[in-house]
Amino acid sequence: MSGLAGGAARMVENNRFDTLDLRPRIAQSIEEMGFEIMTPVQQKVIPPALEGRDILATAQTGTGKTAAYGIPILQSGMRSLVLAPTRELALQVQSDLDRMCGGTTPTVCLIGGAPFRDQKRALKRRPESNVVATPGRLCDHIDQGTVHLDDIELFVLDEADEMLSMGFSEDLNRITKVMPRDRQTLLLAATMPKGVER
Repeated sequence: MSGLAGGAARMVENNRFDTLDLRPRIAQSIEEMGFEIMTPVQQKVIPPALEGRDILATAQTGTGKTAAYGIPILQSGMRSLVLAPTRELALQVQSDLDRMCGGTTPTVCLIGGAPFRDQKRALKRRPESNVVATPGRLCDHIDQGTVHLDDIELFVLDEADEMLSMGFSEDLNRITKVMPRDRQTLLLAATMPKGVER
């Protein structure tokens, strides 16, 4: 029993956020948010993502998936794009990213129902910002030439299955065509339909 207990203790130790060697500001912020032990999806995604690998993972809402890709985004310092299927999720992702970095990394949220002009102004003021967006509004900005994605290094597709079921496949194709081919990609979905696997 003692051997089993020791093994379990080592597993927990290896799952701790403080073993990830994160930037001090990020480590402090996630500690303040109460993050200590990685959830299964965080353990599956964060270490390989920090190594620059592409990720395909299943993750339900409430499993800590935003931190699973948010920490690699902030730790890498690469300009990133996160696509979400709904305005509500996009706003939540932006809020979580801001909290995890202590407000030190700018993020612009591009969603329908919010003033286009304000979004255009934010992009012009901080063109290096990370972008969190819904597909339709991002395509509007692409059409207007107000957003440039040719320097995106890390692309996250959150709730990819939901996005396909909502009919965003054409928008997704348009968006991916204007990004570099050699980008890192993290794709998360509750289930993995054939359209996502391709």
